[in-house]
Amino acid sequence: RRTIHRSRVPHLRIETLGGFKVFRGDFLVEEKEWVRHQPKQLLKAIVSRGMTSIPKEILMEDLWPEEKLKRAENNFKTTLHRLRISLEPNYLHDFGSSYIHLHENQIFLDDELCQVDIRQFLNLIKQGKEMKKKGEEKEALSCFTEALEIYKGDFLPEDLFSPWVDNKREELRNKYVELLNDTAHLYDRQGSFKKAVDCFLRVVQTDPLLEESYQKLMTLYSAKGLYNEALKTYAACKKVVKKELSTKPDTTTEAIYKNILSKIGLAQTAKQNISIGKK
Repeated sequence: RRTIHRSRVPHLRIETLGGFKVFRGDFLVEEKEWVRHQPKQLLKAIVSRGMTSIPKEILMEDLWPEEKLKRAENNFKTTLHRLRISLEPNYLHDFGSSYIHLHENQIFLDDELCQVDIRQFLNLIKQGKEMKKKGEEKEALSCFTEALEIYKGDFLPEDLFSPWVDNKREELRNKYVELLNDTAHLYDRQGSFKKAVDCFLRVVQTDPLLEESYQKLMTLYSAKGLYNEALKTYAACKKVVKKELSTKPDTTTEAIYKNILSKIGLAQTAKQNISIGKK
């Protein structure tokens, strides 16, 4: 009977990147369907903490850090029940929750019935890296670009004052930046200049202090003879490091900049010589 019941339960799709949304089958779980605010926060905490084998004490500390143990346990029990009902309105106690499991004081999100965007995101990065190691760059690029499509923005951007969200957000943002760099290098190796540039531009938009990406942009622009774009990139880098770090670009950035100036000088000299020759 339980197997038959699970086969009829719609899958959940949980989105956290760029904003929190939960879909039951093809339908968005609307605000009015959540039984108060805390169940939604509990689900966010479960996702933030890894979705599997999470000691309930950690979740209690996340959501009720100032409550005494007994009160926190009561809050957890009530909120977990409300979460299960919010996600599964036809929840039957005899079968238990289809989506949220509690076993030996540990919480699990059901692997078969719950699809979570960050899990897909991280799995695609892992698959892409494995393909890249094998030299299968086309397949690796396919995994990387699919992962980039999933990353629609920061993790739970609406939750700005929860340490457990902040830590996960920073971790995923770092993964995203690393993914952009890896994707850009693969595009560059394939000669896809515009796509490589786009990835590096997204890196500096996400983390403006990563000089290596400015350096790569300057090099790419310079190789194509787009010296004005290269100089604009250097100027942007210089402005950011001065404002945020009160310093100058590092020696590698300066060396690339000087090399670009040298190329511009040579190009101008060549034009002058051609002009003189025509006269």
